[in-house]
Amino acid sequence: HWEKEKMATLEADVFKRVHPAEYLRRFLEEDIRPDGRSLTKFRKTSVSAGSIQTADGSALVKIGHTSVACGVKAEWANPPLDRPNEGWIVCNATLPPICSSRVRPGPPSAAAQALSSFLQRLIEDCGVVDKKDLCIVPGKLSWCLYVDVYCLSMDGNITDAAVLALVAALKNTKLRVLEVNEDEPDSPPAVTHDSTPLNVRTLPLAASFGVFDGRVLSDLSDDEEMHVTASLSIVLDENNSICATAKPSLSIDASSALTESAISHDTLTMCIGRAKERVKNLRELLKNIL
Repeated sequence: HWEKEKMATLEADVFKRVHPAEYLRRFLEEDIRPDGRSLTKFRKTSVSAGSIQTADGSALVKIGHTSVACGVKAEWANPPLDRPNEGWIVCNATLPPICSSRVRPGPPSAAAQALSSFLQRLIEDCGVVDKKDLCIVPGKLSWCLYVDVYCLSMDGNITDAAVLALVAALKNTKLRVLEVNEDEPDSPPAVTHDSTPLNVRTLPLAASFGVFDGRVLSDLSDDEEMHVTASLSIVLDENNSICATAKPSLSIDASSALTESAISHDTLTMCIGRAKERVKNLRELLKNIL
């Protein structure tokens, strides 16, 4: 009996490697996914804040086997010349080779660059942090926030994990209180032992989906991302209003990604409904740690 089970498992593994799309299709025809989840189910999610002691703000997020850390480092700098009453926010996402066997050493991949751009736009377009709140002395001194998102383990749905880690880390950030010598405005400020929380104005959160054979899957695993024909991330604010959308890369390796098909209006409506439920649950997680 044990030998039969072993052979059946071996045959399934071989079939998955040779015909991965058909392997996924046969599960979905039974309204179940290879990892045992229903089509609508999101994986177990956890979030913790303040885990990086050397950062001014940090968070660690796990969605299934996908793990993402985010650290925020605040340094003072000159304000932008054309916006003397504002500070700086520089966001960078890293997908290192250690996070997945499909990530190759070398320059940042297209997926990493796209994720960096998406997170930067999210902060600015959704108004997560007002850059005017980062001004210390107009035209002289402002805060520059370096926001680094680092993928520790990649098993699909990096977008949701990165957005959650980003928001939690910013909410966890504390800025040191600086004393500026008004008689010598060009001299470096004195750093005190006091700090104030960063003013985070809104907490946008993301929920991502994929379409395969007309079926909508929530929270794609790495294997599922390789074979879906369309993908979508929906970002909602506290009022459940859509503040951003994105089509995540279907593959870490762009050369192996499928061509995306259009998402119908009915599918989009379904995704928005699922996103509202998902984001509601994520806000409860954040409430428990912040």
